[in-house]
Amino acid sequence: MPHALLCLTLAFTPFFAPAAVFIYPFIAQVVDMINEVYGEKRTHISILIAFATQVLFVLFIGMVAGLTPAPFFELEDAWKSLFGLSIRITIASWVSFLICSNLDAWIFASLKKTFFTKGGELQARYPDKPLHLAALRSKRHC
Repeated sequence: MPHALLCLTLAFTPFFAPAAVFIYPFIAQVVDMINEVYGEKRTHISILIAFATQVLFVLFIGMVAGLTPAPFFELEDAWKSLFGLSIRITIASWVSFLICSNLDAWIFASLKKTFFTKGGELQARYPDKPLHLAALRSKRHC
């Protein structure tokens, strides 16, 4: 079965990575935006909803793969090589998604709590104050 691997040259050394590594920064950004607007609890709920949709997607692909193809469909082998998922890779992907997304949500919420003042404004967002002074000021007012 073909794998979607990319070859990147880093410091004159080839580096192979799955194509999905380019998707993760976007997922992390969405998780952080949900955390910023709705809070940590709803972020974890949205991560579980996203996980449930991944599971349903794989179940639907499995159901379709079990159907008998139409007699005129000539690309059955190509379809199965594209959508025939290895269960180990799928489970590893799910575990890494759950761990990384929940860890990202927890870290973002912790940083948000650390840098907020009693006034509710995130001190690190002020361009006229250095970040380390904003952190000290936030700790002093908590």
